[in-house]
Amino acid sequence: MLPAHAKIIMTQQKELFRTLFTKCLQSGHYPEEWKICRLILLEKPAKPSDTAQKYRPICLLDVIGKVFETIINNILLEEIELKGGFNDNQYGFRKGRSTAKKIVDMIQKHRTDIVAMICIDVKNAFNSDDWAIIIKKVIARKVEPGLIEIVGSYLSKRRVRIDNKTTCEVSGAVRQE
Repeated sequence: MLPAHAKIIMTQQKELFRTLFTKCLQSGHYPEEWKICRLILLEKPAKPSDTAQKYRPICLLDVIGKVFETIINNILLEEIELKGGFNDNQYGFRKGRSTAKKIVDMIQKHRTDIVAMICIDVKNAFNSDDWAIIIKKVIARKVEPGLIEIVGSYLSKRRVRIDNKTTCEVSGAVRQE
């Protein structure tokens, strides 16, 4: 959800932002300024104060960059969907196909059967994604080259601002919504 001030500005300057995002998509360039996130640490209750587990790191991203991320994500998902790049049994991360919907479908289909289900929760799955593998997977799905270029630009040279002046490069992990 956009902050109120960003929503007002983007609504009043629709054409400006449409032009900006279109030029970025056409050039395959994701602006460097939008790749810098600000790290804050939120304290977790009931954790020992002398361990890293006491804190949850949160990265705050540029608002305009987040809007552009959403645009790229929507275009990418639509393209992969159109080209048949998803397995028909994949329910997570797809419009109208949540994992909860899959469970409901399975219950309805096998109402009178004995059914076993295995659920896997991969610890830090999003924090350990290799960006090179993500690019290879996008290429394998025969996505349009310009879209591959913008995804590559999006993933390259990302930085985390640790305080107001110190930054370090990030080379993996996927943003969570």
